[in-house]
Amino acid sequence: MQDHRETIKVEKPTIMAERISVQHSIKAKKAHSNGNLMARDK
Repeated sequence: MQDHRETIKVEKPTIMAERISVQHSIKAKKAHSNGNLMARDK
C-alpha cells in the first residue's frame, strides 16, 4: 500500500498540471472569441 501511495503522490501533480494547462488553453480560446466576457470576469 505504501508503494501505491508514493506512486499516486508522484502522479497526481502531473495530472493536475495537465488539467490546468488544458483549462488554460480552453480559457485562452474562450478569451479570444469572447473578449468582453473575460473583461467582465476581471
